[in-house]
Amino acid sequence: MKKIFFIFICCIFIKVTSVLASVVTSKCIAHRGNSTQFVENSYEALTSAFEIGADGVEFDVLHTKDNVPIVFHDRTFKRLGAHKLGKKCSLKKKIKHMSMKHIRTNCTLKEGGSIPTFKKVLKYFKSKKITLVIELKDKPRKQLIKLLQKYLKKKLLHDVHVISFKKKYLDIIEKKIGSSKLLKLVLINKYSPIPLSDYYTYLNRFWLKFDFLFSIFHKKQKGVWTVDTEEDLKKAIDRHFAFIITNYPARCLKLVGR
Repeated sequence: MKKIFFIFICCIFIKVTSVLASVVTSKCIAHRGNSTQFVENSYEALTSAFEIGADGVEFDVLHTKDNVPIVFHDRTFKRLGAHKLGKKCSLKKKIKHMSMKHIRTNCTLKEGGSIPTFKKVLKYFKSKKITLVIELKDKPRKQLIKLLQKYLKKKLLHDVHVISFKKKYLDIIEKKIGSSKLLKLVLINKYSPIPLSDYYTYLNRFWLKFDFLFSIFHKKQKGVWTVDTEEDLKKAIDRHFAFIITNYPARCLKLVGR
């Protein structure tokens, strides 16, 4: 009798969680913009993501020597950077040791893409209905915080997720700005499906098959990264992940039905 009762309770639990999950429509987030068509994190890649109808765009932010936040992933320009015509960019030098003036004057991206500032990207997405997923690659500085405060206070951004592998970076944003309906703070969870803090969590795609653990321990909307194959995208959609970060946003949109 006890066994039957236990099975009954489990069935009710599964049914309830299934019904609750069914109201979540997965959003397709373009990883570093439309990065299969343009250089990752370039202005062209980010704007293209919006143009093709992606629900959101993910991009990385780090700072120059003079504390200007730029949209770029790597610590140097060695992999993706190039010299402007007749100029010499310090490709192997760490960006944190380079001034914004040097970058503007001497550096570009391979295949001609442009390196955008955080300010320029926010200006483009102002008042557009799209989720911005901003990954902090280093400690957030004064200009970045002020820009976010300005745009959020005036409600010029639709939905913002500030994400990081480092909780201390999110703690700074929490202290200076605070979370809200427009701003979610997300700790990227690389090694475990169990949340490590009260912040929202994005999971590595490896944990797709163990999503039941995440559902038990974390009640907030969940995201997953970086999901590219049709098989994995279908799994993420079937498991009702709210945010799916992918290098193939068009593929994701098609599977979601948009």
